[in-house]
Amino acid sequence: MEGDEAIFFGRDLEIRDGLTAINELRATVTKRALVFQAPSGAGKSSYLRAGLWRRLRQQPGFTPLAIVRSAKGVVRNDEWGFAAGLFDALARSDRLGKNLSLTLSEIEDRAKSDLPGLLAQFADADAGPAGRRIDQAEEMTALSPEDDAELDHFLAQVLEPRPSLDIRLVLTARDDSVDATLARLAKAGLPQDQFETQRLHRLPPTRFDDIITGPAKAAERSGWPLTIEPQLVDALVTLATHYPFSH
Repeated sequence: MEGDEAIFFGRDLEIRDGLTAINELRATVTKRALVFQAPSGAGKSSYLRAGLWRRLRQQPGFTPLAIVRSAKGVVRNDEWGFAAGLFDALARSDRLGKNLSLTLSEIEDRAKSDLPGLLAQFADADAGPAGRRIDQAEEMTALSPEDDAELDHFLAQVLEPRPSLDIRLVLTARDDSVDATLARLAKAGLPQDQFETQRLHRLPPTRFDDIITGPAKAAERSGWPLTIEPQLVDALVTLATHYPFSH
C-alpha cells in the first residue's frame, strides 16, 4: 500500500523500468496512456501503490493525485473515488495543502462539473520552479449502468484535448481484462496508437528472500534490530515458491 515504500522489496528492476516508461509517456506527443498488464496475483496493485507512487511524488515532473477504481463510482467512491483521492492528496502533500484549500464535497462537485479546471488548479498548486507536473489514473472493470455512465463522463472530460492541460493516464489491468480495458479506452476516444502496454511478470522465486530479509534490514537501520534465522528464510521461500500466486 501507499506509505509502505520503505518495506517494499523485490521489485527494484520493475520500478526502474516503470518510472522510465512513465517518463517516456510524459515526454512523447503521440501517446496518452500507459497500461501495466500483469497476470492475476502478480502484485500489480502493490507495485503501483508502494513501488511507483511515492517515487513519482519525488520527481519534479509529476503530480500524483489519485489512484482510482471504476467500481462503485469513479468519482464518488468513498475509498477509491477520484474526489476522495484528491482530498487525500491535499492532506498528504505539504505543497498542495499550503496552496489549495478545498473540501471533499467541493472537490466532488468540481470533478463532475469541471474536471479539467479542477486538475489545472491542482497542477498549478503543485507547480515548482520547473512548472506543472502530471496526473495518473488506475484501472477499469465491469460496471453497473450507473457506474458505467459516470466513467464515460469522467473519461470524456479527462481525454478532451485542452492546450492548457496535458493529462496522461497510467492504468493497471489483469491479463484476462486487458482487452476490455483497451477497448474501453478506444470507446472513450483514445485509439490504440495513443497508448502503450508494459508487462509486469510475477516475482521470480530468486527474489523471495529479499522480500523477507529486506524489511528486517530496514528495521535495523531505523534502530529496531530484527533477526530472522536463515532456516526460517529458507522455509518461507520454499513455501512461497510452491504457492500458486506469488505476490
